[in-house]
Amino acid sequence: MTSTDKNKTTRQNRIRLVLAGIDKHLDNTPSVVLNGATHTLADIRTMLQKDIALTDAADKARADWLTSVDAQRNSHTTTNPILSGLKQYVNLQFGSTQAASTTLADFGYTPRKPRVVAPKTKVAAAAKTLATRAARHTVGPKAKLAITGVVEPPAPPAHAPAAAAPQTPTATASPPGGTPPHTAQ
Repeated sequence: MTSTDKNKTTRQNRIRLVLAGIDKHLDNTPSVVLNGATHTLADIRTMLQKDIALTDAADKARADWLTSVDAQRNSHTTTNPILSGLKQYVNLQFGSTQAASTTLADFGYTPRKPRVVAPKTKVAAAAKTLATRAARHTVGPKAKLAITGVVEPPAPPAHAPAAAAPQTPTATASPPGGTPPHTAQ
């Protein structure tokens, strides 16, 4: 084949053209020598037609496979949530402990394994907790009740000007409206 056969469709079209050319121009030739071997035109036609048929069958098989894979994925998409919910239901119904292991095994499930934390890890976590509480000065709710203090009024800012003393009216001043002030007797 020539270098223009870049994909299956191009190759098949090229083979079909070769078959048409054989039928049109080499029909009277009984055999040809190709690559040092003698071939009859009937054998060449059969070989080329078989190549086209096998390529078509492979394309159809691939298309069928892709369709099957899509159907499988769609089935998984609808089935997986059901399986997950059923597992949760079975665990709630029968428990997820070693005592229910035979019942769970009937469904293909295994009981949950209890979380095992090494003593070293527990000691390290406790030390970390104490160090964090000390660094942040945090205390428990009972210790918080014991903490009391006196709240002092805030000092005036150093950069603010001092406020002027309020002025009080004197006894000789008359209020607006012209009535004299009352004096204590």
